Amino acid sequence: GRTHLPAIRERELVEGIGYLHVRRLYLLDQVDHRYTQDAGEVLGEEAGVWDLEQVRGDLDRLLAAGDYDLVFVMVPTQVTHGHHQAASLLAAEAVGRMPEEARPALEGQVSQARSQAASASCTGA
Repeated sequence: GRTHLPAIRERELVEGIGYLHVRRLYLLDQVDHRYTQDAGEVLGEEAGVWDLEQVRGDLDRLLAAGDYDLVFVMVPTQVTHGHHQAASLLAAEAVGRMPEEARPALEGQVSQARSQAASASCTGA
């Protein structure tokens, strides 16, 4: 069940990015305290779920040391898991804090399952 799901998802992710020749995968190693579609549960001033200072510092250090061309994130949408939204928003903030000449491109993808769910909810299907 839920106990094993994070490890399963991480293995799937590592396997999937192998096909894309991704140089580096960085996981934030923060608590996924429950399912939510509200990034504010993680990013809100009183949230206290993640160590935001640590995450921001880690992302800043990682990007500064990495000489990256591209940072790829999941596009935050209303139907995306709130923790994934938060991770993507924090990555975008970190890219934005970099000097413009050193900034990698920031790209994102909406998963097909998520965009189908959004379409269904918009059409009433």
